Amino acid sequence: MNADGTNQKPLKTYKVENTEYIQQGSYPTWSPDGEKIAFHITNQFIPPQVYLYDFESDTVTSLLDPNLGGDRAVWSQDGSRLAFRSKRDYQSEGEKGQDIYELEISTGEIRRITTDGLVRRFTYDPNNDTYLIEKNSSPYEWYTLDVVTLDTVENELESLNLPLDPTDVYYHNWTTNGSYMIIYHKKEEVNSYSVYDYQNDELIELNIPLNLNVGTIDIR
Repeated sequence: MNADGTNQKPLKTYKVENTEYIQQGSYPTWSPDGEKIAFHITNQFIPPQVYLYDFESDTVTSLLDPNLGGDRAVWSQDGSRLAFRSKRDYQSEGEKGQDIYELEISTGEIRRITTDGLVRRFTYDPNNDTYLIEKNSSPYEWYTLDVVTLDTVENELESLNLPLDPTDVYYHNWTTNGSYMIIYHKKEEVNSYSVYDYQNDELIELNIPLNLNVGTIDIR
């Protein structure tokens, strides 16, 4: 859509094969160069799939094995890698879990990042080349993982000195250059969106009306 909200239109429309169901795209995220959008599609018939929309060619490409799938893709700072969440190593009967994997876009090579199966949510921090990960077990603690060594390092949410309880943070996403982070969190029993200014160490609350239904926000 245009900056003023006009000319809204879908990038692509898909129907599930042999049905009238429209495929629902979720968690769109811009590539660092602004030329592509990664997103995932999920429905009741197949595992979630990560796709790449290219503005120049107006094409959509599936990036993963459709039998294994993945979702909630995030870009590396240089745009060469996409990290995603997947249950691909937990497909035996009665087995549950999901981990983070990295896709090297140019080669299609996939690297497993976590191995405990306890990944609930995560994002990439371009300032420190780390992943901030929320464990999928109560009390849903956050921890930070070095991308190169895969070692656990200082918890990013604690090191930033945000005036928030980490357990109140639902979702967050950095701008490509690491200047700002959008945070979806609980505040006084109400869900709110705020923007963290990394350079000035300041949290700015967005005044979004409570009756406005806002989905996942991606910030560039």
